[in-house]
Amino acid sequence: MDNKKINRGQIKAIRGSVVDAFFPQFLPKINYQLKSGDAIIEVTLHLDATTVRGIALTPTQGLKRGDEIIDTGYPLRVPVGRGLLGRMFNVFGEPIDGGDVLTLEKSVPIYQKSRGTGDGSLFLFTFSLYAIPAKTGIHLFFPSKYYSLFTNN
Repeated sequence: MDNKKINRGQIKAIRGSVVDAFFPQFLPKINYQLKSGDAIIEVTLHLDATTVRGIALTPTQGLKRGDEIIDTGYPLRVPVGRGLLGRMFNVFGEPIDGGDVLTLEKSVPIYQKSRGTGDGSLFLFTFSLYAIPAKTGIHLFFPSKYYSLFTNN
């Protein structure tokens, strides 16, 4: 967190990947990222004036009640740029293709303001894609469209 006091809390409960945390100073914002040890947790709900509930995006093994948890002060972010082309990454921007670690300077939050509805709703910065190999080529299925590559159809 740049030039701000670090917001530190304490884990109150862990149930599988659901983590409740107590923050005496102020609550982290919804969709913001928390860290406790190696665990990364995304805030999903404000339970009361001092408690948040989050979903662990990494294993919670080793976490226990009373452990310190830190509000990073920003939402989950993904890298963007030309260096991503032809590469595979997890949601944290870490390479999973065996290639070099990415050194891009720009990253954006995974939740963005909608760009056309005008209602300010959020959308997730990903999309669903289903690829099915076929004798006539590769068929791609998006939620609302169908594309067929390498075919005459």
